[in-house]
Amino acid sequence: MDGSSTITQFIPLQALRFENILVDITSCEKIEVIEMAIVEAMEEIEEKTLIHLTLTSENNESVTFEQEGLLEELIEIINEMNLEQTTWKYIYTYRFIFAAKQSTQGNFFSEDVLQALKEIDVKEAVRDLYHSPRNRRYLERLDDKAIKEKAAQLLTYGLHNKKQ
Repeated sequence: MDGSSTITQFIPLQALRFENILVDITSCEKIEVIEMAIVEAMEEIEEKTLIHLTLTSENNESVTFEQEGLLEELIEIINEMNLEQTTWKYIYTYRFIFAAKQSTQGNFFSEDVLQALKEIDVKEAVRDLYHSPRNRRYLERLDDKAIKEKAAQLLTYGLHNKKQ
């Protein structure tokens, strides 16, 4: 830089990527094995990255891990381990999908519940709850699709678990 001309150049100080990672944990029967599967999937990433993790399973044990909050704790531990690295990776959100190959055919109650689940307007059903200022401060933003998916997964899990 001299008195007659100025050259500007952008030098990125922080390169950051967003990635979606899908990990099938059906064959994982212990939480340690799930940890290894997640870490292995993350090893392929070589830059500083924010990760949206999707875990899928057909295994009942994985659902138990999710319901007891162990998957959430595991992700916190993995995040803490990765933050110390120079090319850190951080799981900013995760989703668990129970994908049991369970049919509700023949179970009329379950078929009716799943049909009603498709038709219900969740926001309308809980409207009064959200209108109360006292309740609203404790409630998170409502996502119809996520609530319906979770309800269907729990219903399917209950049927799948009952048949075994």
